[in-house]
Amino acid sequence: AAIALGIMGDDVAKDYFTKNLAYEEQSTDVNRSAVAMSAGLLELRTTVADLQDIVKKDGFDPDLRGYAAWALGIMGDAKSKDLIVDRMKRHRNRRELLRSGCWAVGLLGNKDDVSHLIDVLKRDDKRYHEVRGAAAIGIGLIGDSSAVQPLVAIAKGDSNASNQAFAIVALGCLIDREPVPRTAQIFTNVHYRKQIPVMKEVMMNL
Repeated sequence: AAIALGIMGDDVAKDYFTKNLAYEEQSTDVNRSAVAMSAGLLELRTTVADLQDIVKKDGFDPDLRGYAAWALGIMGDAKSKDLIVDRMKRHRNRRELLRSGCWAVGLLGNKDDVSHLIDVLKRDDKRYHEVRGAAAIGIGLIGDSSAVQPLVAIAKGDSNASNQAFAIVALGCLIDREPVPRTAQIFTNVHYRKQIPVMKEVMMNL
């Protein structure tokens, strides 16, 4: 319901979102994730400090922290960029935070972060397919030409087929900023044996 109100742009709900973001009861983490997303969709600048505080706090649920980062990205709050990148680097094993952090960094559009997203994209671990897909989308959202050469080098010369596949997806996202259906399965597929057919499919459709 909270997300729906955010999408609808309901002004009446703004006070509710602001109050609930500031409420620090741990049992409300799921609700607060939805509220954080809605605050971003409504671009509630009054919630920026609360969202930043959530991203900072290591004890909070990684999903909540990730959606708070995403909301800051939706708002285009450039001052939050260093905080988000710092937490992504500090918590390399928090998949939920990394996934949403990649989206946020992409939305904030700073070309200096392309190299960091490429590092995330190259993380060869079957548990991180969704994170690597988010990094590919983030690179596409930034849309800077500096990403092309290193991605092409990975696609052509990396000995790891998985790295090649995600580099090709990122190149596709640079061409088409909207995630396309033909690449969707690579973001969630955890079976290494299926990566090469997906990579070939992506290459044929770029």
